[in-house]
Amino acid sequence: MSEGKSDSVWGDTMDEAEHERTFDGFVAFTKYGTIGCAVLLILMAVFLL
Repeated sequence: MSEGKSDSVWGDTMDEAEHERTFDGFVAFTKYGTIGCAVLLILMAVFLL
């Protein structure tokens, strides 16, 4: 173990709440971006083929 540090992976300068909000935003953007791409591909297949 390191000298007196707790088991927490969050450092003193890290803001856990901000990190969680950023991660949630990233996941939402990825999810809706993927859905948008799938819809676009389906529409292209319907109207261009």
